[in-house]
Amino acid sequence: MTTGEYIDPFGGIADIKNGILRITCKEHFAEDPLRILRAFRFKVLTNYTIEKETDIILRDMIASRELVYLSKERILDELTKGLKLNAGEYIELLYEYGALQYLLPEVAVLFTVPEKSKFHSTGNTWLHTKAALNTLDKMYDNVPVELIFGVLFHDIYKGISQKHNYSRQKGDKYIRHDSFEAITYFNTIADRLGLSNTIKSICTKIIANHMRVWSGFGTGIKMNTWYKCLNSISYKFSKDMSDKADIILNACIADHISDHVGADSRDGIILKKLFNKSLEICNSIKSTEIPGFDKA
Repeated sequence: MTTGEYIDPFGGIADIKNGILRITCKEHFAEDPLRILRAFRFKVLTNYTIEKETDIILRDMIASRELVYLSKERILDELTKGLKLNAGEYIELLYEYGALQYLLPEVAVLFTVPEKSKFHSTGNTWLHTKAALNTLDKMYDNVPVELIFGVLFHDIYKGISQKHNYSRQKGDKYIRHDSFEAITYFNTIADRLGLSNTIKSICTKIIANHMRVWSGFGTGIKMNTWYKCLNSISYKFSKDMSDKADIILNACIADHISDHVGADSRDGIILKKLFNKSLEICNSIKSTEIPGFDKA
């Protein structure tokens, strides 16, 4: 018999109205540490406030290294769900609670890596990476997961470059962050996470080639100039990288212009034009040569 009444022993209706995330039973919650990552995903999804006692429980479980007992398959599955919602916000939440240092310590290091403003106006490698991830949302209605991982890891070697002072060799540039060593470093991370071969392949190509757009485009957004560069760079990508060229190229575009693009609608329109143009070019290239293209 339906009465229309709700059975709500934990006050869930009030929490929903007030925008609060709350653990209903500490003992049951602690049975599966994956619920820590799920709580963060719900936080990103709803933008609710994590209740004080719940906040303490989450921090205590993370500090007790509960996450290290999870299988890589379960971690990757939950990480992927969180990243697809809002990669930048999700990673920052993991970092704030100390979970990122266990799951992706290599990404956590990027929060402390400085950038010269002439290269990245954000002044920090993580903030630049976050800006690039946010730029993808302006380009795609549904960002491919391999592209999210590719942009997340495209500058991953800068933490190592900084540690070993490789940047001193060319005026504060991190000159080896697109090198074979960088790819080897990433592959170690990818194997630990259990990334698929497809995602690994795309990520390594993004790491190795993202500086092509920097050297090809220069600075500023002038559509005719960008289209000309897209023709040249897209050709090379399509020739070398088969049917994933458009994904790789758009990762490079996001990397390059993320520091120069604001939140207004004009920038969003420009990004959509660049995205559509790169896709069109990558799909249409059939010839083996483009006159005037420097392959060096």
